Amino acid sequence: TQQRVLDCREGRVLFSGGYGSGKTRIGAEASTILSIENPGCASIVVSPTNQMLTRTTRLALREALPRELIRRERLSDRAIDLINGSTIYYGSADNPGSLEGTNLAWAWIDEASLVTKEASNIVNGRVRVGDRPQVWKTFTPKGRNWCWEEYERDATGDESDPMHPLYRVK
Repeated sequence: TQQRVLDCREGRVLFSGGYGSGKTRIGAEASTILSIENPGCASIVVSPTNQMLTRTTRLALREALPRELIRRERLSDRAIDLINGSTIYYGSADNPGSLEGTNLAWAWIDEASLVTKEASNIVNGRVRVGDRPQVWKTFTPKGRNWCWEEYERDATGDESDPMHPLYRVK
């Protein structure tokens, strides 16, 4: 299942699963792949809170990124510069306005159901450069929140069908 997710080339990718199903790891792996595929482009990794960012998401990203790809990490800018000219910014959705201002080739929102719809929309709107812009969202299903409203409620038919509103991999 995780390999199917990594192979997905759709503009929006959603990976929903329970605790310990590898959502954060798959997001970090996808971040590495997308950074390599989009040389010279900026991207962003977003967690719902600063605490989640420092305790899980950023750690997973650093584990997935091979050291030889990293040129430097700028902690004050919350950015990782890669040797191919790509920059991965990382931040939290605590203050949605802080996510504005950068044109991105891709984005990954970890635990998307815990960020506000406003923050998600801001990130979606920033992804607009590169050969294949992509937005990845990983989340744990927890009732009828905005993710359920947007992605689960109206999902019908074959989820692998490119005409489906959102390509999802279970």
